[in-house]
Amino acid sequence: MTTEASAGTVPAASISGLETWRRLLAYVQPQAMIALLATAGMLLEALMAGAFTALMKPMIDGTFVHRDATVIRWLPFAIVGIFLLRGLGAFLADVGTARVGRRVVVALRTELLAKYLRLPSSWFDHEPTAAMVSRLNYNAEQVAQAASDAVKVVVTESLTILVLFAVMLQQSVKLTLAMLVMGPVIAIIVARIGKRYRRINQNIQLAYAEMSQAAEEAIGGHEVVKVFGAQGQEVARYAQLARGNFRLNMKVVSTQAASSAVVQVMAASALAVIVFVAGRAALGDGMTAGMFVAHISAMMAMLPSIKRVSNVQTMIQRGLAAAGSLFAVIDTDEEDDSGHRNLDRAHGELVFDRVSFRYADTADEVLHDVSFRVPAGSLTAIVGRSGSGKSTLLRLLPRFYAPQSGRILLDGHALADYRLDQLRAQIAVVSQNVVLFDDTVAHNIAYGSNANASVETIATAALAANAMEFIERL
Repeated sequence: MTTEASAGTVPAASISGLETWRRLLAYVQPQAMIALLATAGMLLEALMAGAFTALMKPMIDGTFVHRDATVIRWLPFAIVGIFLLRGLGAFLADVGTARVGRRVVVALRTELLAKYLRLPSSWFDHEPTAAMVSRLNYNAEQVAQAASDAVKVVVTESLTILVLFAVMLQQSVKLTLAMLVMGPVIAIIVARIGKRYRRINQNIQLAYAEMSQAAEEAIGGHEVVKVFGAQGQEVARYAQLARGNFRLNMKVVSTQAASSAVVQVMAASALAVIVFVAGRAALGDGMTAGMFVAHISAMMAMLPSIKRVSNVQTMIQRGLAAAGSLFAVIDTDEEDDSGHRNLDRAHGELVFDRVSFRYADTADEVLHDVSFRVPAGSLTAIVGRSGSGKSTLLRLLPRFYAPQSGRILLDGHALADYRLDQLRAQIAVVSQNVVLFDDTVAHNIAYGSNANASVETIATAALAANAMEFIERL
Protein backbone atom coordinates (compact mmCIF):
# COMPACT_ATOMS: atom_id res chain seq x y z
CA MET A 1 0.00 0.00 0.00
CA THR A 2 1.14 3.53 -0.62
CA THR A 3 0.71 6.52 1.57
CA GLU A 4 -1.78 9.19 0.61
CA ALA A 5 -0.16 12.33 -0.75
CA SER A 6 0.61 14.85 1.88
CA ALA A 7 -1.41 17.99 1.77
CA GLY A 8 -0.71 21.48 2.83
CA THR A 9 -1.37 25.07 2.07
CA VAL A 10 -1.55 25.57 -1.69
CA PRO A 11 -0.44 29.04 -2.77
CA ALA A 12 -3.08 31.07 -4.55
CA ALA A 13 -0.47 32.34 -6.99
CA SER A 14 -0.41 28.92 -8.67
CA ILE A 15 -3.51 29.97 -10.64
CA SER A 16 -3.29 32.87 -13.11
CA GLY A 17 -5.63 35.85 -12.90
CA LEU A 18 -7.12 35.12 -16.33
CA GLU A 19 -7.78 31.49 -15.41
CA THR A 20 -9.37 32.60 -12.14
CA TRP A 21 -11.74 34.94 -14.00
CA ARG A 22 -12.64 32.17 -16.44
CA ARG A 23 -13.50 29.81 -13.62
CA LEU A 24 -15.52 32.42 -11.76
CA LEU A 25 -17.59 33.00 -14.91
CA ALA A 26 -18.61 29.34 -14.77
CA TYR A 27 -20.27 30.08 -11.42
CA VAL A 28 -22.07 33.06 -12.97
CA GLN A 29 -23.61 31.01 -15.81
CA PRO A 30 -26.57 29.69 -13.74
CA GLN A 31 -27.42 33.36 -13.06
CA ALA A 32 -26.96 34.38 -16.71
CA MET A 33 -30.38 36.04 -17.11
CA ILE A 34 -29.94 38.10 -13.94
CA ALA A 35 -26.40 39.02 -15.01
CA LEU A 36 -27.72 40.17 -18.41
CA LEU A 37 -30.44 42.22 -16.71
CA ALA A 38 -27.83 43.81 -14.43
CA THR A 39 -25.62 44.55 -17.45
CA ALA A 40 -28.59 46.18 -19.20
CA GLY A 41 -29.07 48.33 -16.09
CA MET A 42 -25.41 49.35 -16.16
CA LEU A 43 -25.66 50.23 -19.85
CA LEU A 44 -28.81 52.29 -19.23
CA GLU A 45 -27.09 54.11 -16.36
CA ALA A 46 -24.07 54.87 -18.57
CA LEU A 47 -26.21 56.03 -21.51
CA MET A 48 -28.16 58.41 -19.29
CA ALA A 49 -24.91 59.85 -17.90
CA GLY A 50 -23.85 60.58 -21.47
CA ALA A 51 -27.29 61.93 -22.40
CA PHE A 52 -27.19 64.45 -19.58
CA THR A 53 -23.79 65.80 -20.59
CA ALA A 54 -24.92 65.98 -24.23
CA LEU A 55 -27.88 68.04 -22.99
CA MET A 56 -25.46 70.80 -22.03
CA LYS A 57 -25.23 71.98 -25.66
CA PRO A 58 -28.95 72.72 -26.21
CA MET A 59 -29.19 73.96 -22.61
CA ILE A 60 -26.49 76.60 -23.15
CA ASP A 61 -26.96 77.45 -26.84
CA GLY A 62 -30.74 77.05 -27.05
CA THR A 63 -31.66 78.61 -23.71
CA PHE A 64 -29.08 81.28 -22.95
CA VAL A 65 -27.59 82.12 -26.38
CA HIS A 66 -30.46 81.75 -28.89
CA ARG A 67 -33.30 81.94 -26.29
CA ASP A 68 -35.28 79.26 -28.14
CA ALA A 69 -38.73 78.80 -26.52
CA THR A 70 -39.07 75.27 -27.89
CA VAL A 71 -35.91 74.15 -26.11
CA ILE A 72 -37.10 75.76 -22.87
CA ARG A 73 -40.36 73.77 -23.05
CA TRP A 74 -38.92 70.27 -23.57
CA LEU A 75 -35.67 70.61 -21.64
CA PRO A 76 -37.12 70.18 -18.08
CA PHE A 77 -38.98 67.01 -19.11
CA ALA A 78 -35.81 65.64 -20.71
CA ILE A 79 -33.82 66.24 -17.51
CA VAL A 80 -36.41 64.47 -15.32
CA GLY A 81 -36.73 61.59 -17.81
CA ILE A 82 -32.96 61.10 -17.97
CA PHE A 83 -32.64 60.84 -14.18
CA LEU A 84 -35.66 58.53 -13.89
CA LEU A 85 -34.09 56.14 -16.41
CA ARG A 86 -30.69 56.49 -14.76
CA GLY A 87 -32.21 55.59 -11.39
CA LEU A 88 -33.92 52.54 -12.91
CA GLY A 89 -30.64 51.43 -14.46
CA ALA A 90 -28.78 51.87 -11.16
CA PHE A 91 -31.44 49.82 -9.32
CA LEU A 92 -31.24 46.95 -11.81
CA ALA A 93 -27.43 47.04 -11.72
CA ASP A 94 -27.17 47.14 -7.91
CA VAL A 95 -29.71 44.41 -7.19
CA GLY A 96 -28.63 42.20 -10.10
CA THR A 97 -24.90 42.27 -9.38
CA ALA A 98 -25.48 41.76 -5.65
CA ARG A 99 -27.68 38.72 -6.34
CA VAL A 100 -25.16 37.22 -8.77
CA GLY A 101 -22.23 37.91 -6.43
CA ARG A 102 -23.93 36.39 -3.39
CA ARG A 103 -25.02 33.33 -5.41
CA VAL A 104 -21.45 32.84 -6.58
CA VAL A 105 -20.09 32.97 -3.04
CA VAL A 106 -22.79 30.57 -1.76
CA ALA A 107 -21.78 28.08 -4.46
CA LEU A 108 -18.07 28.54 -3.72
CA ARG A 109 -18.48 28.17 0.04
CA THR A 110 -20.62 25.07 -0.35
CA GLU A 111 -18.21 23.50 -2.84
CA LEU A 112 -15.20 24.36 -0.68
CA LEU A 113 -16.68 22.81 2.48
CA ALA A 114 -17.70 19.71 0.50
CA LYS A 115 -14.13 19.54 -0.82
CA TYR A 116 -12.62 19.83 2.67
CA LEU A 117 -14.72 16.85 3.78
CA ARG A 118 -13.40 14.78 0.85
CA LEU A 119 -9.73 15.62 1.36
CA PRO A 120 -7.35 13.03 2.84
CA SER A 121 -6.69 13.24 6.57
CA SER A 122 -3.07 14.14 5.80
CA TRP A 123 -4.32 17.55 4.61
CA PHE A 124 -5.69 18.31 8.08
CA ASP A 125 -2.33 17.40 9.63
CA HIS A 126 -0.71 20.33 7.79
CA GLU A 127 -3.48 22.89 7.29
CA PRO A 128 -4.58 24.71 10.48
CA THR A 129 -8.32 24.78 11.13
CA ALA A 130 -8.20 28.58 11.40
CA ALA A 131 -6.75 28.83 7.88
CA MET A 132 -9.53 26.64 6.48
CA VAL A 133 -12.24 28.63 8.26
CA SER A 134 -10.60 31.86 7.06
CA ARG A 135 -10.87 30.61 3.47
CA LEU A 136 -14.54 29.78 3.94
CA ASN A 137 -15.40 33.10 5.55
CA TYR A 138 -12.93 35.90 4.79
CA ASN A 139 -11.58 34.78 1.40
CA ALA A 140 -15.01 33.86 0.08
CA GLU A 141 -16.32 37.27 1.14
CA GLN A 142 -13.55 38.95 -0.86
CA VAL A 143 -14.71 36.98 -3.90
CA ALA A 144 -18.29 38.16 -3.29
CA GLN A 145 -17.17 41.79 -3.25
CA ALA A 146 -15.13 41.33 -6.43
CA ALA A 147 -18.00 39.50 -8.16
CA SER A 148 -20.60 42.13 -7.26
CA ASP A 149 -19.37 45.54 -6.11
CA ALA A 150 -16.10 45.59 -8.06
CA VAL A 151 -17.60 44.17 -11.27
CA LYS A 152 -20.43 46.70 -11.12
CA VAL A 153 -17.99 49.57 -10.73
CA VAL A 154 -15.74 48.35 -13.56
CA VAL A 155 -18.55 47.63 -16.03
CA THR A 156 -20.68 50.69 -15.21
CA GLU A 157 -17.78 53.12 -15.15
CA SER A 158 -16.15 51.62 -18.26
CA LEU A 159 -19.44 51.93 -20.17
CA THR A 160 -19.83 55.46 -18.83
CA ILE A 161 -16.34 56.36 -20.04
CA LEU A 162 -17.14 54.97 -23.51
CA VAL A 163 -20.46 56.82 -23.71
CA LEU A 164 -18.91 60.08 -22.52
CA PHE A 165 -16.09 59.59 -25.00
CA ALA A 166 -18.69 59.27 -27.77
CA VAL A 167 -20.33 62.50 -26.57
CA MET A 168 -16.95 64.24 -26.67
CA LEU A 169 -16.31 62.99 -30.20
CA GLN A 170 -19.72 64.28 -31.25
CA GLN A 171 -18.93 67.73 -29.91
CA SER A 172 -15.35 68.00 -31.20
CA VAL A 173 -13.05 65.39 -32.68
CA LYS A 174 -10.03 67.68 -32.32
CA LEU A 175 -10.52 68.23 -28.58
CA THR A 176 -11.12 64.53 -27.98
CA LEU A 177 -7.93 63.53 -29.78
CA ALA A 178 -6.03 66.04 -27.65
CA MET A 179 -7.29 64.28 -24.52
CA LEU A 180 -6.28 60.85 -25.82
CA VAL A 181 -2.60 61.76 -25.47
CA MET A 182 -2.81 60.85 -21.77
CA GLY A 183 -4.78 57.61 -22.30
CA PRO A 184 -1.86 55.17 -22.76
CA VAL A 185 -0.02 56.63 -19.75
CA ILE A 186 -3.05 56.09 -17.51
CA ALA A 187 -3.51 52.52 -18.84
CA ILE A 188 0.12 51.62 -18.05
CA ILE A 189 -0.20 53.01 -14.51
CA VAL A 190 -3.41 51.05 -13.84
CA ALA A 191 -1.88 47.79 -15.17
CA ARG A 192 1.24 48.10 -12.98
CA ILE A 193 -0.82 48.94 -9.92
CA GLY A 194 -3.05 45.91 -10.51
CA LYS A 195 -0.10 43.52 -10.30
CA ARG A 196 1.11 45.13 -7.08
CA TYR A 197 -2.37 44.94 -5.54
CA ARG A 198 -2.71 41.24 -6.23
CA ARG A 199 0.70 40.41 -4.72
CA ILE A 200 0.00 42.41 -1.55
CA ASN A 201 -3.50 40.99 -1.14
CA GLN A 202 -2.24 37.41 -1.31
CA ASN A 203 0.03 38.25 1.63
CA ILE A 204 -2.87 39.94 3.46
CA GLN A 205 -5.00 36.79 3.22
CA LEU A 206 -2.16 34.67 4.59
CA ALA A 207 -1.72 37.19 7.41
CA TYR A 208 -5.42 36.99 8.31
CA ALA A 209 -5.20 33.18 8.44
CA GLU A 210 -2.16 33.37 10.76
CA MET A 211 -3.94 35.88 13.01
CA SER A 212 -7.03 33.65 13.20
CA GLN A 213 -4.87 30.65 14.07
CA ALA A 214 -2.99 32.53 16.81
CA ALA A 215 -6.24 33.82 18.32
CA GLU A 216 -7.86 30.38 18.16
CA GLU A 217 -4.88 28.75 19.87
CA ALA A 218 -4.74 31.38 22.63
CA ILE A 219 -8.48 31.47 23.32
CA GLY A 220 -9.06 27.73 22.88
CA GLY A 221 -6.12 26.94 25.17
CA HIS A 222 -6.80 29.72 27.66
CA GLU A 223 -6.47 27.40 30.67
CA VAL A 224 -2.99 26.25 29.61
CA VAL A 225 -2.04 29.86 28.85
CA LYS A 226 -3.15 30.96 32.33
CA VAL A 227 -1.51 28.08 34.21
CA PHE A 228 1.87 28.73 32.57
CA GLY A 229 1.55 32.51 32.81
CA ALA A 230 1.86 32.93 29.04
CA GLN A 231 -0.76 35.66 28.60
CA GLY A 232 1.86 38.26 27.72
CA GLN A 233 3.60 35.89 25.32
CA GLU A 234 0.37 35.11 23.43
CA VAL A 235 -0.68 38.76 23.30
CA ALA A 236 2.77 39.72 21.99
CA ARG A 237 2.61 37.00 19.32
CA TYR A 238 -0.83 38.15 18.17
CA ALA A 239 0.21 41.82 18.27
CA GLN A 240 3.22 41.07 16.05
CA LEU A 241 0.96 39.39 13.48
CA ALA A 242 -1.52 42.28 13.72
CA ARG A 243 1.26 44.80 13.09
CA GLY A 244 2.36 42.83 10.03
CA ASN A 245 -1.22 42.88 8.76
CA PHE A 246 -1.35 46.63 9.43
CA ARG A 247 1.77 47.23 7.34
CA LEU A 248 0.36 45.23 4.42
CA ASN A 249 -2.93 47.14 4.52
CA MET A 250 -1.08 50.44 4.61
CA LYS A 251 0.81 49.38 1.48
CA VAL A 252 -2.55 48.92 -0.23
CA VAL A 253 -3.80 52.32 0.97
CA SER A 254 -0.61 54.16 -0.03
CA THR A 255 -0.54 52.50 -3.45
CA GLN A 256 -4.19 53.37 -3.99
CA ALA A 257 -3.72 56.99 -2.89
CA ALA A 258 -0.60 57.48 -5.02
CA SER A 259 -2.17 55.92 -8.11
CA SER A 260 -5.31 58.03 -7.72
CA ALA A 261 -3.24 61.21 -7.46
CA VAL A 262 -1.16 60.33 -10.53
CA VAL A 263 -4.24 59.50 -12.61
CA GLN A 264 -5.88 62.79 -11.62
CA VAL A 265 -2.76 64.76 -12.57
CA MET A 266 -2.73 63.03 -15.95
CA ALA A 267 -6.41 63.85 -16.44
CA ALA A 268 -5.86 67.47 -15.38
CA SER A 269 -3.03 67.76 -17.91
CA ALA A 270 -5.39 66.51 -20.60
CA LEU A 271 -7.97 69.09 -19.48
CA ALA A 272 -5.39 71.86 -19.76
CA VAL A 273 -4.62 70.80 -23.35
CA ILE A 274 -8.35 70.79 -24.15
CA VAL A 275 -8.89 74.27 -22.76
CA PHE A 276 -6.00 75.56 -24.87
CA VAL A 277 -7.26 73.90 -28.08
CA ALA A 278 -10.87 74.95 -27.39
CA GLY A 279 -9.82 78.53 -26.82
CA ARG A 280 -8.08 78.63 -30.20
CA ALA A 281 -11.13 77.06 -31.87
CA ALA A 282 -13.45 79.61 -30.25
CA LEU A 283 -11.31 82.44 -31.57
CA GLY A 284 -11.89 81.06 -35.06
CA ASP A 285 -15.67 80.65 -34.53
CA GLY A 286 -15.29 76.85 -34.80
CA MET A 287 -16.97 76.09 -31.45
CA THR A 288 -20.05 77.38 -29.65
CA ALA A 289 -20.29 77.91 -25.90
CA GLY A 290 -22.72 74.98 -25.65
CA MET A 291 -20.33 72.64 -27.48
CA PHE A 292 -17.48 73.61 -25.19
CA VAL A 293 -19.56 73.19 -22.00
CA ALA A 294 -20.88 69.80 -23.22
CA HIS A 295 -17.35 68.66 -24.02
CA ILE A 296 -15.93 69.84 -20.69
CA SER A 297 -18.93 68.38 -18.81
CA ALA A 298 -18.35 65.01 -20.44
CA MET A 299 -14.69 65.09 -19.54
CA MET A 300 -15.32 66.22 -15.96
CA ALA A 301 -17.92 63.46 -15.58
CA MET A 302 -15.35 61.02 -16.93
CA LEU A 303 -12.72 61.86 -14.29
CA PRO A 304 -14.60 60.30 -11.32
CA SER A 305 -15.26 57.21 -13.46
CA ILE A 306 -11.57 56.88 -14.29
CA LYS A 307 -10.70 57.33 -10.61
CA ARG A 308 -13.21 54.69 -9.50
CA VAL A 309 -11.93 52.19 -12.08
CA SER A 310 -8.39 52.84 -10.85
CA ASN A 311 -9.32 52.52 -7.16
CA VAL A 312 -11.42 49.38 -7.59
CA GLN A 313 -8.27 47.50 -8.65
CA THR A 314 -7.68 46.91 -4.94
CA MET A 315 -10.96 45.04 -4.55
CA ILE A 316 -10.57 43.13 -7.83
CA GLN A 317 -7.05 41.91 -7.09
CA ARG A 318 -8.06 41.02 -3.54
CA GLY A 319 -10.95 39.00 -4.95
CA LEU A 320 -8.74 37.30 -7.53
CA ALA A 321 -6.18 36.35 -4.89
CA ALA A 322 -8.97 35.03 -2.66
CA ALA A 323 -10.58 33.06 -5.49
CA GLY A 324 -7.19 31.62 -6.39
CA SER A 325 -6.78 30.34 -2.84
CA LEU A 326 -10.23 28.69 -2.99
CA PHE A 327 -9.60 27.06 -6.36
CA ALA A 328 -6.22 25.80 -5.14
CA VAL A 329 -8.07 23.75 -2.51
CA ILE A 330 -10.86 22.71 -4.88
CA ASP A 331 -8.23 21.36 -7.30
CA THR A 332 -6.48 19.27 -4.62
CA ASP A 333 -6.64 15.48 -5.02
CA GLU A 334 -9.30 13.85 -2.87
CA GLU A 335 -8.80 10.83 -0.63
CA ASP A 336 -8.31 7.57 -2.52
CA ASP A 337 -11.47 5.52 -3.14
CA SER A 338 -10.34 2.92 -5.65
CA GLY A 339 -11.99 -0.01 -3.88
CA HIS A 340 -14.40 -2.11 -5.94
CA ARG A 341 -15.71 -4.72 -3.49
CA ASN A 342 -19.20 -4.20 -2.04
CA LEU A 343 -19.77 -4.67 1.69
CA ASP A 344 -23.37 -4.81 2.85
CA ARG A 345 -22.75 -6.23 6.32
CA ALA A 346 -19.32 -7.17 7.67
CA HIS A 347 -18.83 -10.34 9.70
CA GLY A 348 -16.18 -8.49 11.69
CA GLU A 349 -12.89 -10.40 11.65
CA LEU A 350 -9.90 -8.02 11.57
CA VAL A 351 -6.30 -8.98 10.81
CA PHE A 352 -3.28 -6.66 11.01
CA ASP A 353 -0.47 -8.29 9.03
CA ARG A 354 2.97 -6.68 9.60
CA VAL A 355 1.58 -3.15 9.37
CA SER A 356 3.99 -0.19 9.47
CA PHE A 357 3.05 3.48 9.28
CA ARG A 358 4.62 6.90 9.63
CA TYR A 359 3.19 10.36 9.07
CA ALA A 360 4.37 12.27 6.02
CA ASP A 361 6.19 14.96 8.02
CA THR A 362 8.06 12.56 10.34
CA ALA A 363 11.05 10.29 9.82
CA ASP A 364 10.19 7.78 12.57
CA GLU A 365 7.52 5.13 12.21
CA VAL A 366 4.55 5.39 14.57
CA LEU A 367 3.68 1.73 13.94
CA HIS A 368 6.32 -0.85 13.07
CA ASP A 369 5.60 -4.39 11.89
CA VAL A 370 2.35 -4.66 13.89
CA SER A 371 0.50 -7.99 13.61
CA PHE A 372 -2.55 -9.26 15.49
CA ARG A 373 -5.99 -10.76 14.88
CA VAL A 374 -9.37 -9.64 16.24
CA PRO A 375 -12.03 -12.38 16.00
CA ALA A 376 -15.49 -11.36 14.84
CA GLY A 377 -17.79 -10.38 17.70
CA SER A 378 -15.00 -10.01 20.25
CA LEU A 379 -14.13 -7.00 22.40
CA THR A 380 -10.53 -5.82 22.07
CA ALA A 381 -8.73 -3.06 23.97
CA ILE A 382 -5.58 -1.41 22.59
CA VAL A 383 -3.42 -0.37 25.54
CA GLY A 384 -0.19 1.63 25.53
CA ARG A 385 1.54 4.79 26.66
CA SER A 386 0.62 8.18 25.25
CA GLY A 387 2.01 8.61 21.73
CA SER A 388 2.55 4.89 21.18
CA GLY A 389 0.24 4.82 18.14
CA LYS A 390 -3.09 3.62 19.57
CA SER A 391 -5.14 6.36 17.89
CA THR A 392 -3.13 6.03 14.68
CA LEU A 393 -3.80 2.29 14.56
CA LEU A 394 -7.55 2.84 14.87
CA ARG A 395 -7.48 5.61 12.24
CA LEU A 396 -6.19 3.08 9.73
CA LEU A 397 -9.47 1.13 9.94
CA PRO A 398 -11.71 3.73 8.22
CA ARG A 399 -8.80 4.34 5.79
CA PHE A 400 -8.15 7.85 7.02
CA TYR A 401 -4.54 6.84 6.35
CA ALA A 402 -2.92 3.98 4.44
CA PRO A 403 0.06 2.06 5.88
CA GLN A 404 3.40 2.19 4.10
CA SER A 405 3.73 -1.58 4.34
CA GLY A 406 1.73 -4.58 5.47
CA ARG A 407 -1.96 -5.37 5.12
CA ILE A 408 -5.15 -4.85 7.08
CA LEU A 409 -7.81 -7.46 6.31
CA LEU A 410 -11.52 -7.36 7.06
CA ASP A 411 -13.24 -10.72 6.63
CA GLY A 412 -10.29 -11.96 4.59
CA HIS A 413 -10.07 -9.03 2.16
CA ALA A 414 -7.80 -5.97 2.21
CA LEU A 415 -9.47 -2.78 3.42
CA ALA A 416 -8.34 -1.02 0.24
CA ASP A 417 -10.45 -3.46 -1.82
CA TYR A 418 -13.72 -2.29 -0.28
CA ARG A 419 -15.68 0.72 -1.46
CA LEU A 420 -14.88 3.49 0.99
CA ASP A 421 -18.45 4.52 1.82
CA GLN A 422 -19.53 0.92 2.44
CA LEU A 423 -16.46 0.22 4.59
CA ARG A 424 -17.11 3.25 6.79
CA ALA A 425 -20.79 2.31 7.10
CA GLN A 426 -19.62 -0.71 9.16
CA ILE A 427 -17.77 1.47 11.69
CA ALA A 428 -19.02 3.43 14.70
CA VAL A 429 -16.68 5.90 16.38
CA VAL A 430 -16.67 7.46 19.84
CA SER A 431 -13.70 9.79 19.52
CA GLN A 432 -11.61 11.21 22.34
CA ASN A 433 -12.37 14.58 20.72
CA VAL A 434 -16.10 15.01 21.45
CA VAL A 435 -18.01 16.86 18.72
CA LEU A 436 -21.61 18.01 19.21
CA PHE A 437 -23.23 19.47 16.12
CA ASP A 438 -25.52 22.49 16.40
CA ASP A 439 -28.72 20.46 16.12
CA THR A 440 -31.11 18.42 18.25
CA VAL A 441 -29.97 15.53 20.45
CA ALA A 442 -31.87 13.15 18.16
CA HIS A 443 -30.03 14.39 15.08
CA ASN A 444 -26.69 14.08 16.89
CA ILE A 445 -27.48 10.43 17.64
CA ALA A 446 -29.00 9.61 14.23
CA TYR A 447 -26.21 11.35 12.34
CA GLY A 448 -25.18 11.08 8.69
CA SER A 449 -26.13 7.75 7.13
CA ASN A 450 -28.36 7.05 10.17
CA ALA A 451 -30.48 10.15 9.59
CA ASN A 452 -33.62 8.12 8.76
CA ALA A 453 -33.57 6.16 12.03
CA SER A 454 -36.89 5.94 13.87
CA VAL A 455 -37.53 7.55 17.25
CA GLU A 456 -37.57 4.10 18.85
CA THR A 457 -34.16 3.26 17.36
CA ILE A 458 -32.71 6.56 18.59
CA ALA A 459 -34.09 5.97 22.09
CA THR A 460 -32.65 2.44 22.13
CA ALA A 461 -29.23 3.79 21.15
CA ALA A 462 -29.40 6.46 23.87
CA LEU A 463 -30.29 3.83 26.49
CA ALA A 464 -27.46 1.56 25.33
CA ALA A 465 -25.01 4.47 25.68
CA ASN A 466 -26.30 5.29 29.18
CA ALA A 467 -27.18 8.76 27.90
CA MET A 468 -30.95 8.78 28.40
CA GLU A 469 -30.77 10.06 31.98
CA PHE A 470 -29.00 13.33 31.18
CA ILE A 471 -30.91 13.70 27.88
CA GLU A 472 -34.21 13.68 29.78
CA ARG A 473 -32.90 16.48 32.03
CA LEU A 474 -32.21 18.79 29.07
